[in-house]
Amino acid sequence: MSEQKTPKGMITLEVFASRKNLAPDKVIKMIKDGFYVGRVVGEQWFVDSAELSGAVTTSKIQKGTTYHSEYSTARKISMLISFLGWVVFAGGVIAAFSGMARGLLTSLPGLGIAVSGLFLVAAGQVTRATVDNADHTREILNHLQEKV
Repeated sequence: MSEQKTPKGMITLEVFASRKNLAPDKVIKMIKDGFYVGRVVGEQWFVDSAELSGAVTTSKIQKGTTYHSEYSTARKISMLISFLGWVVFAGGVIAAFSGMARGLLTSLPGLGIAVSGLFLVAAGQVTRATVDNADHTREILNHLQEKV
């Protein structure tokens, strides 16, 4: 087989497969299924190097393996919801303390706002846990299918 020049922004299939700890045939199937961006030039397969650089959200499962989240938008939104929840919580605490200067009853709305903020934080964390669970379940399925 003649040596092909590597297209700009791409790496060889063998390099990609070894870094991802996947069989080359599995990577080719995943490219054909649209999971990874890649192409064949002559007789050599290449994979877009952005697949390694974090263009797709990745997370460590255990040493030496990674998974790709298909729900990167949901993960980012859940982090935003949690962040906003903490901001609302802080605002509620400040409102509660400033209301205490005028009496106990005037601090209750601030406490309600603080509790609402905590519910937002919890909602963001539940969303993130659900997305992680979906990703991990898919990875378990992929692992089991590779063993068959």
